[in-house]
Amino acid sequence: MSVLLRLLLVPLVVVALGCRPKGPELGEIERLNGETGNVGRYQVAYYASIYALPNGGAVAAWMREEPPYRPVVFRQAPEALQPFGPEAYLSPDSMLKTITIGLTMLPGPSGGEFYAAWQARKPETGDKFIVFRSTRDGGATWAEPRQLNTEPMAFAPSIATDRHGGVTVAWPDERGYTTGIFANTSFDRGATWLPQEVRIDGGEGGGFMANAVSVASDGEKRVIAAWEEQGGKAGRVVMVALSNDRGATWAPPVRVDDGRGRGAPLAPRAAFAGDRAVVLWTAAVSGVNAFAEVWADSSVDGAHWGEDVLLHEQPGGAAPIAQLYSDGERAAAVFEAAARGGSESVFFVRLEKDGSWTPGKDALAPLTPPSVKAGAPRLVAAADGTLFLVYAEDGRSVRLLRSRDDGATWEPPVLVVERPGGEGQPTVRFPQVTVGGRTAYVMWEEWGDARAVIKTLGDAQTKRPPLDLYVRRIAFH
Repeated sequence: MSVLLRLLLVPLVVVALGCRPKGPELGEIERLNGETGNVGRYQVAYYASIYALPNGGAVAAWMREEPPYRPVVFRQAPEALQPFGPEAYLSPDSMLKTITIGLTMLPGPSGGEFYAAWQARKPETGDKFIVFRSTRDGGATWAEPRQLNTEPMAFAPSIATDRHGGVTVAWPDERGYTTGIFANTSFDRGATWLPQEVRIDGGEGGGFMANAVSVASDGEKRVIAAWEEQGGKAGRVVMVALSNDRGATWAPPVRVDDGRGRGAPLAPRAAFAGDRAVVLWTAAVSGVNAFAEVWADSSVDGAHWGEDVLLHEQPGGAAPIAQLYSDGERAAAVFEAAARGGSESVFFVRLEKDGSWTPGKDALAPLTPPSVKAGAPRLVAAADGTLFLVYAEDGRSVRLLRSRDDGATWEPPVLVVERPGGEGQPTVRFPQVTVGGRTAYVMWEEWGDARAVIKTLGDAQTKRPPLDLYVRRIAFH
């Protein structure tokens, strides 16, 4: 090669190296709670929320331990490069002396618009209220709180929104002789609500117990609510009610599951993917013959449902943690499968337009290696359609996967955090991910060693292991 040719190639190589895409940039790990160990917990997973703003900022909300109370607090990062602001109450003054259950947050139809709802229980009286608050400026300010239930007997709520400012909140309610499903709707972004909530499960006594409600909107006029219901000869079943007028009125509920599962259905989740409504649920059998399953069913009109599809089965497994995700046009599911005494793996499947799932049960392979215990997956999509999946590994680390082809392939995992592990060390649990602009936020919990605070039988009744909430920003170029 001539000297002249070498000289010509040098700047080309420099330019090529300079154009090489950069990897993700990990920011500092930040503890969200101001006082060490004072994050409140609930008996089920995912009682904290984080959502990213279009400009790359974020809002995080969680329950703070103030024994014997547990109000809701939040912190806001206005933009991608700005720090989270100070911790502030989301619970109104009148609800500070309450115990929060079922905190849920959902973005509204415009950028920076968020809704939050939760159950607030007054321990002195046992009264239980559904509290709703909204923001239109990314959490900088919040509208006055609204109490949605007229009788103080409500449990953890679920929220659905449409493109025109409609908001539907549904919750289990123990008024009367049974636990039923009630809902209330606003057509003006939560400013006003129907004068009276309505019961949508159709029960009027007789032993039926309706719980674990999930509500979803198609973005226009249709809203569905799915829940598990126990009672009668069929045992526990999955029910769905449909509204064709944005939650103003509801059709009589119909049963979704075919009853073919080895265990009774648990914790159904509802979503829309285009015109198709879909419901996902899990089932499990305990004891010597332990068995775990993940099921789904879908409907083109929200009223008539097809044949149940078995997405995964795990002999010897425990009830999986599953998420049904939708961005309005597509739906996907992520879940963990744990074999007794063995590995725990994370799986991903997506719903096709014809109602089938890819990959099918027989072709389904885990996203995580068999040598680790991976679980608690959570999925979100960026504005450009890129999928982000986060999960916990071996109780000591959090990893983030990214797919730019609708989940067909996944890039190598990004290690978000790794703790030492071992006796006396905190356990890493329940990560969540949200994306705004080119910034992903990964939030997770770290559970302290119970032995550090619980030393007597009396301590077990009054003290909880310390829990902290952490977040890390990851910039993608």
